Amino acid sequence: MSMTAAAKRLLLASALLFSGSAAAQGVGDMGRFQIADEPTTPRLGAMGGVGAAIPGGGFSFYNAASPAFADRPFISVEYGSLPGSDDGTGDLAKSKIEAGWMSKKWFAGASLTNWSTDFLTASEQGIGSSASWQLLQASLTGGFKIGRFAMGNCFDFYQDYMADQIDDQAFTYSPGFLFQLVPGKVTLGGSMRNYVRLDTTLAKFAWFGGAISLPRYVRAGAAWTDTLKCASMPFTAAADLLYSEVYKRLTMPVGVEVWVLPCLAARLGVPIHDQSDLVHFGVGVRINSITCDFDYGLTQPGLIPGASIEQKWLLALSYSLPASHAEERKGNAPASPAKASKTGATADSSAVTVPLLPQ
Repeated sequence: MSMTAAAKRLLLASALLFSGSAAAQGVGDMGRFQIADEPTTPRLGAMGGVGAAIPGGGFSFYNAASPAFADRPFISVEYGSLPGSDDGTGDLAKSKIEAGWMSKKWFAGASLTNWSTDFLTASEQGIGSSASWQLLQASLTGGFKIGRFAMGNCFDFYQDYMADQIDDQAFTYSPGFLFQLVPGKVTLGGSMRNYVRLDTTLAKFAWFGGAISLPRYVRAGAAWTDTLKCASMPFTAAADLLYSEVYKRLTMPVGVEVWVLPCLAARLGVPIHDQSDLVHFGVGVRINSITCDFDYGLTQPGLIPGASIEQKWLLALSYSLPASHAEERKGNAPASPAKASKTGATADSSAVTVPLLPQ
């Protein structure tokens, strides 16, 4: 049993779409793990894929230390559709569940992400039954906080399924940090993704090298949170510098979020110098401790001349857990609505950072 040409084109188009130009590397070097290079978390995706310095969710992609300075523990579920190919073989579905917990001196997080699509198999007798391709990413992070500094350590397990057979497996380690330069206003962050890897399929260990089939990159960024004085609207503006080792390319995601109403946020982001990801728009709606975030993006495969512009979207539902009584006694309780309205949305929308509506 083998893949049809349509299925192969789907996976190739997806890899090119998510990763942009691969001029620095041969197409044959790109493994299906590269699909894990697609930004996650609708709030940060709608801001162009920034995330190095924004506390909250998305630690499995942006920064291992992301949950450290979120105001409350959270849990979120995410689902989206990513464009596949034009030959009718279907798009790629993406789903994720993530949770984070933080205290005064430590933090932890766990997430499970799955990418999948269906295709038709073929044999000497012709077209066969349908099969599926899946990529699973299981992530655990944890670390410590010392004053305004937090250090995180993320461990990932990747597993690639093709027609119910395991093609690739890998374990990786990714460090990251956050530093509150001006508490409540300016945060700096940096991370390294998948630079230490154990490839269980090839029985090969890679330390700062090799393992080209996994997306590896260095990310550094800053986020500024304040309030528009003229309209009393909290906002967050952020920018990252992102270097991809596989594609030898430096990109600069930039994005902004403005809470136009206490319960409604508008977002816009552009990944500068990304040859495939064009622009993102999004909204966030918060009612008490429940938040719904939506990201809509336009993409165009960078290596396909004259390729049509395609759409992708992500939707997430998040719930902020109440702070423990022990943490409240320690003085680490979440900010009051009045204070939160001044500081704005410092953390991910999956953690309370904007004024809550009255109960």
